[in-house]
Amino acid sequence: MGQLVDGTWHDVWYDTTSTGGAFERTTAKFRNWITADGAAGPTGEGGFPAVSGRYHLYVSYACPWAHRTLIFRALKGLEAHISISAVHPDMLSEGWTFETDAHGATGDTLYGLPFARDIYLKADPQISGRVTVPILWDKERETIVSNESSEIIRMLNSAFDGLTGNRDDYGAEPVRSEIEEVNARIYDTLNNGVYKAGFATTQAAYDAAVADPPPAVQKAHAGGGPAGPPPEWAAGAAGGGCSTWLGERMARSGAGRPAGCWREGPAKEEVAAVGEGSPTH
Repeated sequence: MGQLVDGTWHDVWYDTTSTGGAFERTTAKFRNWITADGAAGPTGEGGFPAVSGRYHLYVSYACPWAHRTLIFRALKGLEAHISISAVHPDMLSEGWTFETDAHGATGDTLYGLPFARDIYLKADPQISGRVTVPILWDKERETIVSNESSEIIRMLNSAFDGLTGNRDDYGAEPVRSEIEEVNARIYDTLNNGVYKAGFATTQAAYDAAVADPPPAVQKAHAGGGPAGPPPEWAAGAAGGGCSTWLGERMARSGAGRPAGCWREGPAKEEVAAVGEGSPTH
């Protein structure tokens, strides 16, 4: 898959020697926010107002992190306001590419560039780090607003409400703290848990990643479980953010078990290819 180092592409895997074989996710580089009036959000700088046609999403249909931004784009009626480009679903030695010989792959509809890394380099020619999707791009300033999917969906949830009139709130304030608590468990044990298992390079790291069935599934899945039934808000619009964190991953894995990652006593070889698209946001 590779990464950029001072603006140059290197086809290298994750270095797990310092972590005992454990996969550790890197922090997203771009953490700005689109807001209704362009004021600065919780992180990053201001200057990204909610304007129709100004923003573009780079996604992969093979990537669950990108998938949830597409879900929110549809839920909030933003298809006519935020355009998209879809990378090729295969992420190989060149990382995400804009080849079009696969169903749904559109190429780079803005600039006609060959690789997703070129979008990162357009924002910062000397950037270092992994090239991941989704990428929320500002066409006017020609830079990346954000490549952190959990924050992109929060922007889409509310920033454009005044423009669209769609005020459905998938993170309603009365239950937001509870949603965030459940989402933290979903992220650690399921969203990121798949990668901690699939990209472990030692048996010990793998065993630690799959030691217990994910409590996120027990807590938030509609079937309930040892942790009890899910909270009432999880099935309604107020809990949509939580449902999206869980639902897209469950839908991809089938029967609520991500590619065999949480079966009893698995061998490392069983999950060698468990990764779903990009191993980072």
